[in-house]
Amino acid sequence: MQAYIQHVDAPQAQTVAALYAPFLADTTNSTQQSVDATQTVVALLDGRQSSYVSHSSQSAFDVARQVATVIHQSAQYYRSIARAFANNSESDLNVAANYRDQAMANNVAWLHEHASTGAHIVLWAHDTHIGTFQNAGSTTPPYITMGEYLRQRYGAAYFAIGQTFYAGDFNTPGGNTHHLDAPTANSGNAVLCSLGMPLYFLDLHAIPASNARTWLDQPHPFLLVGAGYSAAHPPYATFAPDAIFDLIIHIQNVTASHPLCTKC
Repeated sequence: MQAYIQHVDAPQAQTVAALYAPFLADTTNSTQQSVDATQTVVALLDGRQSSYVSHSSQSAFDVARQVATVIHQSAQYYRSIARAFANNSESDLNVAANYRDQAMANNVAWLHEHASTGAHIVLWAHDTHIGTFQNAGSTTPPYITMGEYLRQRYGAAYFAIGQTFYAGDFNTPGGNTHHLDAPTANSGNAVLCSLGMPLYFLDLHAIPASNARTWLDQPHPFLLVGAGYSAAHPPYATFAPDAIFDLIIHIQNVTASHPLCTKC
């Protein structure tokens, strides 16, 4: 971002650097000052669009403007999270989560709009974000996930793939490796394991009327491992599989990933 400003409007480069400095110094403790400052950069780009395009290109400007938007979204999200924890408010946490997932969906839409005509996007994220949850966790206000926002925008063109597993080792952020011997006996993970295949794809639209179809239409607890994990309180979410995903990839036994960055 600052390199772009230096190229198209050198006198403003130091101003932009100063506006970003507080947030970039400590992104997870964003203040309202950081939210306002990052929005100021977006406004600067909008106000000088014609000049900046003439000194670069429309595509270069579009990318710079989107980068500034994402930085502002991050500042706003972390500010919302800080407020929720300060108020010890689950409602505020849901507001922050909604903002985050809608922002992510908007960013995916931006990528799609700026990709080549007819291009497809493969989007990798946590199952809760990918799934079309209209209220993940049955909370108030409802937590609408990125996948649901994308389904509302693209309809059937958005194809949600969920992943489940039965047992094995997995990592969580911070370099922590966990082991699971087996999921809860009545969970969706355990039922999908009962088919006895080590790895398979399950097309949820291709199952005819049957006991299997009835099971897919009903809510069941699924283990969805996210950024945080506690063996004492494993993160199970209850939902009807075919209401949330179009296809499920089930892996019987998983092995831990090999992080590219040991400090991530």
